[in-house]
Amino acid sequence: MDGLDKDELSGPIPPPVPAMEVEPPEEPQDAASPAESHLSEPPSIFETLGAAYAQKTEDRREVFPILPGRFGGNLAMRAKPVDPDARKKKVRRLGKRGITNASELQYAAEVIAEACDAILVRMGDSEDYIEAQTVPDSGLGLDPVRFDARLGQVVPPLGKILTGGESEATMVRLLFNNPEALDSFYIELDQWLREASPSSDDDEDEATERPT
Repeated sequence: MDGLDKDELSGPIPPPVPAMEVEPPEEPQDAASPAESHLSEPPSIFETLGAAYAQKTEDRREVFPILPGRFGGNLAMRAKPVDPDARKKKVRRLGKRGITNASELQYAAEVIAEACDAILVRMGDSEDYIEAQTVPDSGLGLDPVRFDARLGQVVPPLGKILTGGESEATMVRLLFNNPEALDSFYIELDQWLREASPSSDDDEDEATERPT
């Protein structure tokens, strides 16, 4: 060939370049139908609603802020269901003695105390509620604080007026220190209790369910 030296033409021939192996494209998997996706991965809100529906009565809990206008939402009560039939019997006994403003307020305080599962506190506006006895260095022991003498350590001004031996209902009345505020809290709690622990007897008169 023109321009090429004879020695260049007779030199060693380079080895052939191996061909690159190309993997066949993966076959697309069959997409699940909308119905199958819905059944296998339900939205979280549906799971939440389903869990609430299936929850046993004794396991239900609800948090109610206590006097948010005074405590800024940093004090709350976690409520648990109470026996609705026992409440009705108590109301009947009150009815026989004659329901007064004082007896109605005492009844509300007793229900609030009985429904209290734990007193909760919040360390800041953006924080979650925690049980009061879990606050570091609280000195409140291991058991949840309820409407007992330890509440006077959670709310120090309350502790200063305690004389010792106060009942739980008395602690409720001392903490709220306002009949209207106590009644408003009770009304909200009472509605939840009716839903969380429905009575076995739905034919009872309203008057036997709550003093009016």
